[in-house]
Parts: sequence; C-alpha cells; structure tokens
Amino acid sequence: GVGIVIEKGFQQGGKLLRNMGVNLHSLAVIESMENGKITFL
Repeated sequence: GVGIVIEKGFQQGGKLLRNMGVNLHSLAVIESMENGKITFL
C-alpha cells in the first residue's frame, strides 16, 4: 500500500493508482486551489 500526506484530489493521480489496484490512503485531500484559497474535502 501507499500512504500520502496530502493528495491533490482535483488531479487524477490518486484515482489512477486506485484503479490499478494500489491500496492508497491519504491523510488530507485538497478539493481545489483557486485564487490563493485551498479547499479540503
């Protein structure tokens, strides 16, 4: 498995790895980063 501290959920890397069968766990997932504001899930 893989442990990620901060996942950029708006990008496809985590989804790609999960679809490949990788056991992936993120401590925090960023939903968006716009105008200097970070939004977490």
